[in-house]
Amino acid sequence: MDFWSGADDYRRLERAGKMSLALAGERRVGILRVMAYGEREWPTLQSVVWEALDRLAGTDAAVLLKVHGAVTGAVAELNPAAKRFKESPGFAIGDDPTAAFVAFAVTRVMPITRGFGKPGLEPLHA
Repeated sequence: MDFWSGADDYRRLERAGKMSLALAGERRVGILRVMAYGEREWPTLQSVVWEALDRLAGTDAAVLLKVHGAVTGAVAELNPAAKRFKESPGFAIGDDPTAAFVAFAVTRVMPITRGFGKPGLEPLHA
């Protein structure tokens, strides 16, 4: 994306990268999906497995989330009412949002620093 081209690309990235948390009992449950290039010309949220999250986090992502207060597992385990992405990795938090920030950093910020998984990207500023 080019800063000088205007806000449209940034608005698209903002909308595509939102992290929603569903209420399940007294916990909030988030689906761990990463920003990456898929079928579109811009990065969108893509399904991922724990091993890919580990690579982005540089450590065991489930342990990292647990250290920051989350419960981890498949989305259906954490939120029995889930209708989509039931087998996807997920996390649940109580009142402390720290783990949600960790999840956002691993699934949104780290992909940005790695070119959203698109091979051959060159940095604009070295």
